[in-house]
Amino acid sequence: MERGENVSAIHDKKKQIIEAALQLFANKGFHETSIQDIAESVGIAKGSVYLHFKSKDDLLVSALKHTVHRMFEEVALASSSPGLSPRERLVRKLESQLRFGYEHKAFFTMLLNERSIHVNEELKKFMMDLRIRSVQWSLADVMDVYGETVGPYAMDAVAALQALVGQYTGYLILHQVEFDIAVLAPFLADRLEDVVDGMLRKGRPPMLTERMLLGPAAAAAAGEGERDARVDLRAHWMRMLRETIRESALDEAKREELHSYAVVLEHELRKPDPADAVVQGLLAHLRTAETPAIGAVVRQVEQELARLSR
Repeated sequence: MERGENVSAIHDKKKQIIEAALQLFANKGFHETSIQDIAESVGIAKGSVYLHFKSKDDLLVSALKHTVHRMFEEVALASSSPGLSPRERLVRKLESQLRFGYEHKAFFTMLLNERSIHVNEELKKFMMDLRIRSVQWSLADVMDVYGETVGPYAMDAVAALQALVGQYTGYLILHQVEFDIAVLAPFLADRLEDVVDGMLRKGRPPMLTERMLLGPAAAAAAGEGERDARVDLRAHWMRMLRETIRESALDEAKREELHSYAVVLEHELRKPDPADAVVQGLLAHLRTAETPAIGAVVRQVEQELARLSR
C-alpha cells in the first residue's frame, strides 16, 4: 500500500470511529457509552480505538470538533449560491444552522445534560476557540449585511444576533418547540434589522467591544487589539478553508496540495500590500477542488476580499 493510501485509510477509520461515537453518545449518553461499545459499532477491536484516541475524553473532544466543523461547513455551503443578496445569505445561514441544531439535537441535549463531563485543558481550549470563531462568524454576517454603516455598533449587533439564535435554538432543541425553520430564519433576520436600525437611529453610545464580548483570555487569543475586525474576518475564513480541506474526503496527495496553497495564500494576505496576481492565482488553484464544501469556503474568502477592497 502506498503511503498516501495508508494515510487516507487511517483518516477514514478515525472518522468512522468519531461518527460511531457521536451516535452512541447521543443515544446512550457519554458516561453510559464505553470504548468497547464504540469499537463493536465500528467492527474493530477495542485496542484499535486507542491507536487513534488516547481516551474517551479525547474522543469526545474530537467528536465535538467534527460536529462543529460540519456545522460551519454546511452553513457555508448553504449560503454560497451565486447571486444571493447579503440578507439572503444571512437567512440561508440561519436556516442551515437551525436545521443542523435540530437534526443533531440528541447529541447537543446530551452535552447539556451530562453535568459531570471532565473539562480538561483540551476541552477548555476548544471551547475558547469556538467562542472566538462564533463571534468572528457572526461579525462576518453583520458586516456582510450592514457593511461599515453599522460602525461602532458592530459588536452589539453580534451580541443581538447570537442571543436571538441561541434563545430560539434552545426552544427548538431543549423545549422541542415545533418551529417552521423556513419561517423562523427570516424572522430572526428581521429582528436583527430592527435592533441595528434602532441603534443607528437613536445614536446612543455602543455598549460592547470585542474584548468585552470575548472575555480577556479569548480576546488575547484572537489577537484583539492588534488587528482590526476586518483582518480577523479574513483570518477566520482562511482557517475555515484549511480545516475544510483537512476534513475533506479527497485523497491525501490532493489534500496536501490544496492545504499548501491555502497556507501560502494566508501568508500572502498577512502582508501589508498583498500581490493581487499571487492571490488570484492561488484562489484559482483552490477552485480546482472538486468538493462543494471547499468551493463554498473559497467563495466566502473571495467575498471577504471583495468587501475589503471597496
